Amino acid sequence: MNGEENVTITGCTGCNLRNLTAAFPLGKLCVITGKNGAGKSVFLQQTLYPALCRHFGKKCGTEGLPFETLTVNGGISDVVLIDQTPMGRSSSSNPATYLKIFDDIRTLFASLPDAKIRNMTARHFSFNLAGGRCEHCKGDGSMVIDMQFLPDQIVPCPECHGKRYRTEVLNILYRGKNIAEVLDMTVREAFLFFRGQNKLQQKLRQMFDAGLDYLRLGQNSATLSGGESQRLKLVSYLLQIRSSRSLILMDEPAAGLHFADAEQLLTCFRELIAAGHSLIAAEHNQKIIAAADYRLELPSADGSQ
Repeated sequence: MNGEENVTITGCTGCNLRNLTAAFPLGKLCVITGKNGAGKSVFLQQTLYPALCRHFGKKCGTEGLPFETLTVNGGISDVVLIDQTPMGRSSSSNPATYLKIFDDIRTLFASLPDAKIRNMTARHFSFNLAGGRCEHCKGDGSMVIDMQFLPDQIVPCPECHGKRYRTEVLNILYRGKNIAEVLDMTVREAFLFFRGQNKLQQKLRQMFDAGLDYLRLGQNSATLSGGESQRLKLVSYLLQIRSSRSLILMDEPAAGLHFADAEQLLTCFRELIAAGHSLIAAEHNQKIIAAADYRLELPSADGSQ
């Protein structure tokens, strides 16, 4: 890689890594492959990421595993790890709130004539805040029944019937739908529904391109798989693309993604690279691997390929 911008790390010996040396070109899609147990995640999350964090003077929450040297030959100014950790476990965390799509939707509903007549603001269309939410369930839409020696039972709220809002708020309609019905839409349905709302459609299009068009806007984040959470984080990064160049690390972003939909994820990757960023992903998906500009295959723990 002489004359090429790259990141080089030498002497990695953590877990199954055996004095590994690797050089990744920047401004490209690089993949790390290998059998289960070869150390892909260990290398990416516990060796390369902590090493780069120290290089850029940022905290990462771990000391990292041993290596000898790290060289950054290029203009990147930050490193970002997009992993499969859940985005949130509360009932208020969902794709719409995470990507701030819900802010745009609430503002749109508050701008409707019927809402203005009733002096409703965007606050009234939040299920987290008093004023518009159902106070019986505090906007959760469900109640937990203590069954003592049996597992707790979760049932719909008897007041709002799972809608999360007061009746007055549900009476405000945009194109025949109330706020609860909008939250129950899939990304694909919402993209068509919000025709003409360019800002909203841009965010929904990014979810579409990441293969997340089947998710419901109000779907609890706790129900998302690791791959879905990771792709949602990737969309979030795409929506706030910075002028500075970053190195983005991902651990199996195509996990759980249908082979035919991997092309949509590659569209996101190409957009990031076109904006000047660099990507390194540990991956099993053959379509992603085939599209990579550079591939590092780790040997198995027994030394075989």
